[in-house]
Amino acid sequence: MKLAIATTAAALAFGVTAASAASWTFEDVDTNSDGTLTMQEVETAYPGIDQVQFGTFDANGDQVIDEGEFASLKQNMDANSTSKDDT
Repeated sequence: MKLAIATTAAALAFGVTAASAASWTFEDVDTNSDGTLTMQEVETAYPGIDQVQFGTFDANGDQVIDEGEFASLKQNMDANSTSKDDT
């Protein structure tokens, strides 16, 4: 439950940048092609992200975002962007 609340809070914080990041793919953001995303790489798509928000989507706590974690981050950001557009 706490993770769901933290994820929602992170998604709300990203709302302004989510629309512009909607077209980014994992491969676009993984600039060094190592199969994981660092905080710096994620900032490319989501410039407003901070360490706490990054950690919210780093489900296994390994300090990088893998493709599955990125899919979750992106899904939350896209959903949040859509809900803000509807208001």
